[in-house]
Amino acid sequence: MVKENKDGIIFGVTAALVPGAAIAMLTVSVNFVVDWLLKRTSSLKGGRGDE
Repeated sequence: MVKENKDGIIFGVTAALVPGAAIAMLTVSVNFVVDWLLKRTSSLKGGRGDE
């Protein structure tokens, strides 16, 4: 795959950073949503020290 995309290197570092940043933002966003949902729906108290 790297050899096939050797011509894509002319686009610079941003060609690799933009998809990586998008994946990172998606991962963090999903993590925040899941944490929020678990906090709202959990009947257990404590765990992380949140009140």
